[in-house]
Amino acid sequence: MGSLIIFFTQSLNTREQATAIWLVILLAWVLTKSGVRSSLANLAKALFSKKILLVIAWMLLYIAFMVFGYEMIGFWDFTALKDTLFWIVGVGFVMIVNINDAASDQKFWRRVILDSIKAIVVIEFLVNLYTFSLITELVVVPLITSAVAISAVASLKEEHSQVKALFDFLLGIFGLVILIITIRQITSDFTEFASWKNVRDLMLPIVFTGTYLPFLYLLAIYIGYELLFVRVSHTNKDTALVSYFKRKTLFANGISLAKLTQFSRAVRTNIYRDRDDVDNAIAEAINRIAH
Repeated sequence: MGSLIIFFTQSLNTREQATAIWLVILLAWVLTKSGVRSSLANLAKALFSKKILLVIAWMLLYIAFMVFGYEMIGFWDFTALKDTLFWIVGVGFVMIVNINDAASDQKFWRRVILDSIKAIVVIEFLVNLYTFSLITELVVVPLITSAVAISAVASLKEEHSQVKALFDFLLGIFGLVILIITIRQITSDFTEFASWKNVRDLMLPIVFTGTYLPFLYLLAIYIGYELLFVRVSHTNKDTALVSYFKRKTLFANGISLAKLTQFSRAVRTNIYRDRDDVDNAIAEAINRIAH
């Protein structure tokens, strides 16, 4: 408990502390609602299924190797623990949740890379570099969160476009004010701003995301094969033929996500009578893709 308090007071800035306090309050309020409690229990059961836990374990193991590697070359140390945890929750988990887009959206990988290096990332870093007092942040955080939520809801209907425009304008003004204050503080003490820690903290999400992509790619391939093989196993109870289909499919597509995605859409997964039937189904799918 003492170490948690130390982490809260020393590692988190006042904006993060205010966010954490409001999240605890919100969670406590939510847990007073019986219907919400039952929904959360069902969600927890789904999240703690064997396959999801396995994927999370793979992810955490891969990230542990990433951290170890960057620690060996001097890029990572325990002062980066907070940013690493935020990256795991805000980027690592989110990418896994959206992993199905990797197969259906051809621009998925390019979008992930561009999102991690675009100018808004630098602006967000600067805005969060300097914060107000805890009391001020406790007032500001819910106001900004409410404004963002109202803007998001207003965007759902065309007749609320003026409401969305108003709140987007207010959010833009607030962001600009924070940015101006931050720039003034940077210019008054540039030496402190241009420290290795700040440079590292800015680069960390970019570097981590780039290093994370190979794992994400292999996970997308694994899930693609898994979904295809489940379809085949559902319609074919002959385990020997299913195993033969798996081997032939792996040989035909390898670790190409694009080929696997096209193949999964093209191949017929009805009942196979023998190996020749499997061979014909795979050949037909490959021929269909080629034309």
